[in-house]
Amino acid sequence: MAGRAKEMIGRVYGRLRVVARSGSRRSRSGRSSQALWLCVCTCGQRRIVPGATLRASVQVSCGCWRNEMAAKTGALSDHSTHGDCIGGRSPEYRAWSGMIARCEGNDPSNKGYRDRGISVCSAWRGSFPAFLRDVGRKPSPEHSLDRIDNDGNYEPGNCRWATRSEQASNRRIRGSSGIKGVFRDGSLWRAMIHDGDGAVYVRGRFATPSEAAAALFDALRSRSCPTA
Repeated sequence: MAGRAKEMIGRVYGRLRVVARSGSRRSRSGRSSQALWLCVCTCGQRRIVPGATLRASVQVSCGCWRNEMAAKTGALSDHSTHGDCIGGRSPEYRAWSGMIARCEGNDPSNKGYRDRGISVCSAWRGSFPAFLRDVGRKPSPEHSLDRIDNDGNYEPGNCRWATRSEQASNRRIRGSSGIKGVFRDGSLWRAMIHDGDGAVYVRGRFATPSEAAAALFDALRSRSCPTA
């Protein structure tokens, strides 16, 4: 128990910083217990939050963040985004808050994001509706937010919803360029995309990895991939 407390205290999840253990509570089934943690929000408010809720990025503030987002979306004609923010319960909202927590929190499991300088673009960082407009709704429970260029930021053109198999396929065909789906073909570069049935080439060969990556991103954005 002392070891777990030492691991948790001081960690930051979104706007919440863990400062102390605050007991536990029984699960709904009564078969297990869940650790509770006292957290201080950047606004100064204190909240007691279950550890699992913090680690899953379900709650990332005392409620001030949710209220700010609700205030912003309340003026939009698309009221569905307002509902997404309430309680942070929609999968799209959890993906949005999770990507921010990965880039800005100090959980050791997310250290790789910080070390590589991966960040969330300012348009998405300050607006869940902007994020939702750019990436759309999550197609199914099997999909999760994926960065096309694994070393790129969370920004328009570099993010999509993808299944585990699609993400794994892109990792398998990641070439010497360091960009998923872009690899050397002789003296030139080619791009490959997984369309659900198999890997196919994006039309053409390119002088640089960045040109091949641009063609790949265009194909992914349009959801079409003309073959060579």
